[in-house]
Amino acid sequence: MATLDKLMNYPAEFYVPAHGHPSTDITEVLMANKKRLQEVTELVLSLLSAPLSREEIVAWFYREKSIDSSHSQYFLSTAAITAHLTYLAEQGQIKPKVADGVLKWYRSS
Repeated sequence: MATLDKLMNYPAEFYVPAHGHPSTDITEVLMANKKRLQEVTELVLSLLSAPLSREEIVAWFYREKSIDSSHSQYFLSTAAITAHLTYLAEQGQIKPKVADGVLKWYRSS
């Protein structure tokens, strides 16, 4: 989120995104990305009404969002969910706990 905020105020003649076309104004793209990140973060937090492992969260997204089940997509999805979990943990909203050799995520009380 902080990176998106920095980019919002970064002066440049044009921007070249990793996906998409060069543009002179990236405000709309940044706002859409920020909104989507917030939606996914809120969804991950809502899933943690019961303790879940990262893999259980990834599996939920696969089922509910009909994600392509290739191994490369699995690794990308796992990395994305890990980033959301890390963000929520850094914000103090969730915490990890190892139980029976499985790391599960809990909402902070």
